[in-house]
Amino acid sequence: MKIYRIEHRDTRDGMWYNYDGTYNGFIFNLTEGKARDFPMDYHSRYSKENLNWISGVKDKEQLLEWFSLLDIKELLENGYGLFGFMCDKYIIEESQVLFPRESAYLRKEISIQTLYIDDEYTIKQ
Repeated sequence: MKIYRIEHRDTRDGMWYNYDGTYNGFIFNLTEGKARDFPMDYHSRYSKENLNWISGVKDKEQLLEWFSLLDIKELLENGYGLFGFMCDKYIIEESQVLFPRESAYLRKEISIQTLYIDDEYTIKQ
């Protein structure tokens, strides 16, 4: 399955947690922070089978549930990028797709413009 995730280009940190699983709360630095109230407290499902399960989304529509265009612009300005992962092990939840980083066999940065190609979704840089 192809899964989309916004994470830091260099450190691979997310908006709530660092790569090593420690809380960072970066989401609260965003002007709008559309997803800041999502329930992202630690839960045992994130360490199921002793793996490091992380959050992603399945498509453009789900990405827009998490991030406003302003959020995405600010994330890009702070070293974050949109990545596509290919993974055979995943759990589809209502608002996210969980997958263990260890089982992803491809991580590739994708231009955000490939997802936002019409005028409604164009990000002005």
